[in-house]
Amino acid sequence: MKKISLFLAILIFSVFLVTDIKAEDGLVSASAPAPVAGYEGGFFIQSPSTDYKFTLNGRFQPKIYYEKTRDNPSNFSFAVRRARVDFGFTIAKNGFASFSLQHSTDSANFQTMNITGAVAGWSVAPEFTITAGMVGMPLSIIGARGSLGFLLLETPITQTQKDTSASTLTPIRSSFGNPSGLGIEFTGTIKKFFYDLSVVNGAAATTLQTATTTGAGGEESDYDLNFNKRVSAGARLAYNIFDPAGSLEMDFPYSEKAKWTISVGGNYQGKRQDPYSAAVVKYILTGSIGTSFKWRGFAINAEAYGRKTKLDSPGTATYYETIMDDFGYYVDGGYYFIPNKLEIALSGSQIIREGPTNNSYQLGGGLNWYIVDNNIKLQLVYTLTSYYFDYRTTTNTPNVRISKDHNLGLMMTACF
Repeated sequence: MKKISLFLAILIFSVFLVTDIKAEDGLVSASAPAPVAGYEGGFFIQSPSTDYKFTLNGRFQPKIYYEKTRDNPSNFSFAVRRARVDFGFTIAKNGFASFSLQHSTDSANFQTMNITGAVAGWSVAPEFTITAGMVGMPLSIIGARGSLGFLLLETPITQTQKDTSASTLTPIRSSFGNPSGLGIEFTGTIKKFFYDLSVVNGAAATTLQTATTTGAGGEESDYDLNFNKRVSAGARLAYNIFDPAGSLEMDFPYSEKAKWTISVGGNYQGKRQDPYSAAVVKYILTGSIGTSFKWRGFAINAEAYGRKTKLDSPGTATYYETIMDDFGYYVDGGYYFIPNKLEIALSGSQIIREGPTNNSYQLGGGLNWYIVDNNIKLQLVYTLTSYYFDYRTTTNTPNVRISKDHNLGLMMTACF
């Protein structure tokens, strides 16, 4: 009996010992407690229950570029496109908060280190999440993507170019990108549908341009408040025909199954004043329709925009209509010659704004070399951008001309 008891004791002890060894090796996950710290798409520290979690991410994107623009000397320089640190917090499992510190060379908002993307919210269910802070306004598929998902160094001119070059001739019009703004946002996924709805502060107060000061304000902002009752609102609805196309422009990682998403969006922006021409805008209505498709290293994204701007007063603008219609579109795509390693990318975009000096286009292409996944990569990109601008002589006489900007850049991305 003693021998049998001793045998059973040794057997039970052996089972526990083997189980502990397997658990330590990750073979038995059910009994292994969640780590309180580690790396999983970013460094993290969390409570044993995982209800509270702190995450830390970052990216650094230095670049070297050559630029030649008409009527200007060529420029060869180094720059920091982004130096950014992201802080994320999980609170009581369903609560969350995040913000980023960012610096960019020659940037109006990020010339010095500044806070961006500061939000807090609560995820009630996959079908309903509420977020407050720097939420902005949804409109475009491309607006939902971070810089790590760009095929080229920048997004197309539809997202970036404001019509300020000839602002003394026509009322200013902003880009077709997603407007920024402080407010509240509602998002959720219902089966194959995704929705995004937000309401933000209206345009900030305007400081008119003078001989000694630069115009400012007149649009939604993450930093400037508006002390009135005006608001702006936007919504976007996406439908996944196949698997979701995701938030990256490229097909990373290499997808074995086809991914296809279509999207529509719309924005209403209330009354504002142009800080350059002093034109008073009654409202702005903008719509978008687009699609994103990815499969086996091939990716294509396309989107078109329409905008209607209603004026109350033209201010000092020379060329204007009471209602001005603008149109824009982009098409970009990429293909991996070596899956997740070597990619060729192409992009084309155009803006057609009402008025004699407002049209622009951009053509670009590049090679992307992914050294370590999407965390370390090199991008070599050339773009040709054509746009109108108001070239003033010493007599300050308007002289509208076409400019062509040639830009060749090499950028490295390192992120964690």
